Amino acid sequence: MTTVEIGFLLYTGLTFGWDLRARKIPNLLVGLGILSATALHVFAPDGSGAAVPALGAAAGLGFGFSLYIAGAIGAGDAKWFAAAGAFAGWTGAAAIACASVLAGGVAALCRLTASRSFRRRFAEVIAGCYVRTGWERLNVPEEGRTTFPFLLCAGPVVCGYILMG
Repeated sequence: MTTVEIGFLLYTGLTFGWDLRARKIPNLLVGLGILSATALHVFAPDGSGAAVPALGAAAGLGFGFSLYIAGAIGAGDAKWFAAAGAFAGWTGAAAIACASVLAGGVAALCRLTASRSFRRRFAEVIAGCYVRTGWERLNVPEEGRTTFPFLLCAGPVVCGYILMG
């Protein structure tokens, strides 16, 4: 395991804990990640120079910003992808973004099936209630919008990415 990978794991652990506790990733933490990644790439014996973190951060921010615009993640998560890209490079940023979105989709499906309104709608459709009572019966009010710390999905992806080499 290289020095950059160890730094990436430590940074991911720090932001993972912060995101779970506060449900936000502050700009200072993102800046610290980008600076740490750049320093590790430039000064570590197994580093690769300044171009890798620069291109990786740009690619990661592009992926993260796209997901933010689509409403899939928050702004802090989008900026976290820039720091992740600075550690992993542009190809790593692409792999981490794609795998994190897939993991997030699985988590969203699990969370959806656990919601009371979904279970009620599903039971009504299966039981044929929509035939007897009309489609209006399916409009069950939602329980309210909640947030989900996206690093619950991205954190394990980073660990897998590093361990798989």
